[in-house]
Amino acid sequence: MNIVEEIEREEAARVLEGKTIPTFDPGDTLKVHVRIKEGERERIQV
Repeated sequence: MNIVEEIEREEAARVLEGKTIPTFDPGDTLKVHVRIKEGERERIQV
């Protein structure tokens, strides 16, 4: 494993620590919320 893959794996583990990921299957409809920052303003887009 190279250093980039190792750093990515560690960062993913740190970000997901203590969070549960719901199960979903192909064909399910999901809503993805994205936080967008425009200058001083911040909004959430679905």
